[in-house]
Amino acid sequence: MTDRGMNVFLKADGQRRTPGWTFLVSGGPLSGTLRSDGGRAEKCLGLMLSELRRHGLEVPV
Repeated sequence: MTDRGMNVFLKADGQRRTPGWTFLVSGGPLSGTLRSDGGRAEKCLGLMLSELRRHGLEVPV
């Protein structure tokens, strides 16, 4: 994603009641910021990949 000029932020938040993860992607071909939240990093990544595909962006994994 960074090779397309996107900013990528993955945060582990241990201060939530339920430990959680947040994945943010912005910049590059995106006009705004995409966000996914989940209890596991894998879930956040999967949700984000689906969201990126909805915006017409394929990301090799």
